[in-house]
Amino acid sequence: SGYSNPLFNVVQILESKSLSNKVYKAISQRYPEELASIKITSEDKFHNYIKNRLKTKIIPSTDTLTLTLRWGDKGSADSVLLETINQFRNQNLELRKAVETRQREYIDNYLKEIDNRLSAVKRQIRDYRVAQGVVNVSEEGTNILLTKYELERKIADVKSQIRYNDQKFANFSKQVGFNNAKTALRATAIGQDPYLETLNKSLAETEQRYANLTSKFTDAYPEVIAVKNEISAINLNIGERNKESLGDVPVSRGVYDKPSQDIITDMSRTEAETTSLRAQLASLTQSLRNLHAREMKLPETIAKIEELYKQEDALKAIYENVKKKQMDAKFKENEIVDNVFILDYPSEPKRYNFDLIIAFVGFIYGGAIIGTMAAWTKESPAGSKYGRNRGKSGCPSVREIFEEPDTEIPARIN
Repeated sequence: SGYSNPLFNVVQILESKSLSNKVYKAISQRYPEELASIKITSEDKFHNYIKNRLKTKIIPSTDTLTLTLRWGDKGSADSVLLETINQFRNQNLELRKAVETRQREYIDNYLKEIDNRLSAVKRQIRDYRVAQGVVNVSEEGTNILLTKYELERKIADVKSQIRYNDQKFANFSKQVGFNNAKTALRATAIGQDPYLETLNKSLAETEQRYANLTSKFTDAYPEVIAVKNEISAINLNIGERNKESLGDVPVSRGVYDKPSQDIITDMSRTEAETTSLRAQLASLTQSLRNLHAREMKLPETIAKIEELYKQEDALKAIYENVKKKQMDAKFKENEIVDNVFILDYPSEPKRYNFDLIIAFVGFIYGGAIIGTMAAWTKESPAGSKYGRNRGKSGCPSVREIFEEPDTEIPARIN
């Protein structure tokens, strides 16, 4: 305001329309008939009416002021003045809290924004880890190396087993004189089909092995995939064998001796096992390629996740800092209390003293000083019971002209 005394701001609040509107709403419910009698029907009319009847006086060198209300009815004068003071106290408190409230609301909104950003970063971390298959960033490199080593070891074992089976198959082929197991089985020319018998037995064993593996591993596990491929190959061979007859395909010679038949049986089993091993080798090799591609992308993946974690840590620190400021702002807002105190409650309604008027009248009539003529004095803002009397001439008396009473009340602002 430019004034050193804060009471000048208080005076502006007391004279404001916003304050008179609040007072009007309150007293219009208590004294509607009284307001109607003086033709007060709106907030604007009430403001225009009371602004000339509510006077303030600042006591020099103090933080105390006196309120004087001129009101036409003594029965409601005290109530109107006290309602004015109460509404003023509320509005003064709101104004004093306004800065702290706006600051607290700003911090509330900023904290909500930080919380939303933090939640978004957490979702990004979760989604990225799921997309990249990363469980633990610090252990991801070690896990890839261990898995790669295990795959390479299995591939080496499978290749070794395939080489061994190829040598064994070549040895069987040399012994019986057939280049493939299917032709050799046809050549046995016995009353039963040993190839089908072997395939069925091999199928039962393979299915049992598949059941054991699936109880321990998922379908994506390399050995499970290899066994499934082996089962498919055996079933295909059985199906084709069922369509054929041993006599439909001519062979160069028949095999009738039991030792040769046993060799041919082992030969067919070796061929079936080798087929399964080759399928397993293909699956393991593809897994190793995928792992190698993942290993190449690992530095980029780790860098991306670490960047997201840094953002998360920074937002967490900001959130905690703003949360603390929010608590401080709420404390400061609630710390502000009403600093208006009523020192003296309304006095009894009283009229103005009219010594000067009486002296003037006495001078006109030739020199007799009529003493002290004063209006009836009461302690509070209300009308005197004598204020409505009129003179015998029908003209307003002096008392009636000045019938509106005054109420004075001082209040202190710390």
